[in-house]
Amino acid sequence: MWSPDPTPKCWHALGFLLILWAPVVVGCSDVFPDPAEPPPAETARLESAAARLDLDVATMTLVLRQGDQVRAHIALAELRLGRVTTFDPDRNYAPDSLKNFPVADLSWLRPTSGRLLRPQDNKPALAAWSDPNVALLELETATEAGAAGPRWHLRLAAMPKGTFRLDLELADPDLRAATAAETGADVQVLVDLAVAVTATERFYGLGEVFAGPEHRGQVRPMHMLPDFSTESGYNEVHVPIPLVIGSGGWGLFVQSRRPAIFDLGAVDPERVHAIFNAGQLR
Repeated sequence: MWSPDPTPKCWHALGFLLILWAPVVVGCSDVFPDPAEPPPAETARLESAAARLDLDVATMTLVLRQGDQVRAHIALAELRLGRVTTFDPDRNYAPDSLKNFPVADLSWLRPTSGRLLRPQDNKPALAAWSDPNVALLELETATEAGAAGPRWHLRLAAMPKGTFRLDLELADPDLRAATAAETGADVQVLVDLAVAVTATERFYGLGEVFAGPEHRGQVRPMHMLPDFSTESGYNEVHVPIPLVIGSGGWGLFVQSRRPAIFDLGAVDPERVHAIFNAGQLR
């Protein structure tokens, strides 16, 4: 059973798994169209069972495929990284609180470009990432106002049975330490990952939800919230599981036990957002 971690505010261990459910989706019509892409200048391909994950650095895209079928498509340029000028230990940085209690010094970073790191780059961690089933991407970021942000490392790894793991962290060890300690300036507190979907795709999972098994058009929190429209006085999230499954043949599991929300086509019918109060993805 999944249970909330009592530690307040921000947390630092989080992982994404892109999961291919091949037996479920054979013959399914909700398949995201393969984007027309120019010949890539720099690419990486990871394979697991019948699935493969293609990274195109030139277009900043991740595409999950099964054979010739595109199952999931992530535009890395849409990744958002929330940063505060000074971390406030008394502040609630959970993503659901931002609408009613905006954070004045919160700024959003987005990747602007990237490059694949290889063993010859002499990066300290590359020895463990020279495996053909692993790729490491270095991302340059900038604020919405155009100011340069810190570099990030995105590690992609092929896992068993058609799954892939994504790990994202700050490249600078001093910034990583400040984020882990929740102290100092320019602390990362939020991550927003968007998966491109079709306008008719359906979404399942996310644990016990009394409203129904299908979630299109909904925002589902992964933690309890006040809701005075119900008899209990809260939103009755008893067993949240941060796993969403799309009818197009993909799944996303976030390895975290802290507050988060999943936007399942509520703001944009062609996007699923997983928004977590996190300083890194692990």
